[in-house]
Amino acid sequence: VLFLSRTTAFMCVTRHVRGTGAVVLGSGLWIAAAILSITPVAAAIPECTAAQLSVAAPAGMVIGDVPNIGARAMPKTVGGVAYVPANLLGDGAPEYCFVTGSVVTNPATKKTANFGAALPAKAHWNGKFMFQGCGGNCGTVFMGKPSAGLLSKGYPLFATDDGHLSKAAPAARLWQNSESSWAVSSPGRRDDEAVIDFFYRAVHAVVLEGKELTKGFYGTTHLDRAYFEGCSDGGREGMVELARFPTDFDGIIAGDPYFDIGGEIANSLVGIKVQLRSRQAALTREQLSQIDQIVMRACDASDGVT
Repeated sequence: VLFLSRTTAFMCVTRHVRGTGAVVLGSGLWIAAAILSITPVAAAIPECTAAQLSVAAPAGMVIGDVPNIGARAMPKTVGGVAYVPANLLGDGAPEYCFVTGSVVTNPATKKTANFGAALPAKAHWNGKFMFQGCGGNCGTVFMGKPSAGLLSKGYPLFATDDGHLSKAAPAARLWQNSESSWAVSSPGRRDDEAVIDFFYRAVHAVVLEGKELTKGFYGTTHLDRAYFEGCSDGGREGMVELARFPTDFDGIIAGDPYFDIGGEIANSLVGIKVQLRSRQAALTREQLSQIDQIVMRACDASDGVT
């Protein structure tokens, strides 16, 4: 396992910015706008059809369109499939088959998680499997475009929304990866199915089914290696995979794991942890304790649960 700590913070930030849409596209803006209206072209990859992929898909997977593709500049899928010609998105990527759909995460309740996959042509496949982690609180499939560099090296790339849809911001045509309303089914009632999917179940389920789809798509019974790469929430996903399902991957790159969720939230509040290290702290520990009590009295019961 390779741990990438704060040295990868810039990489994570740029991904998060890209995921929330606050990226400056400059002269490439017209390209993104044009791509949004592109309809799929005839597949040059013979296996890149909804019918073929449905046959290749395992029993727990359904190929179909999903509403929460996070990457803005992606061709529209039809029946969950779109052929992407080489360099269509201006990123130098080779041609690939873009696939979306859902995977059952809990057979007892029929809970599902959405997924996306970018599958290079069979002649360029390197025999391996790669899963790309999400970011923020997820809720989207592929926060950014599938990595052109990894596709060029022959990796099929998979991603999931962690088992829930984030709220859309229609005016900006973006998805809000930082919101967490999905975690409750009604005021004061936690949505356990969604929370469990987010914490560990969705990634594992999509990995297992994704490996089977990969083998079916490429007509093989064997994968040489399986790797995971993620940052922030993706780093957390990788660490959880390592702890709970160590045989899912042969290697994991976990950057800046968004692991201590409560601590991360507290850390964002005016740099409190940094202040406490200084004798000239703006707020003392005693004052912070008083603030905590005041906030709990005022706000704790507002969601219907004390």
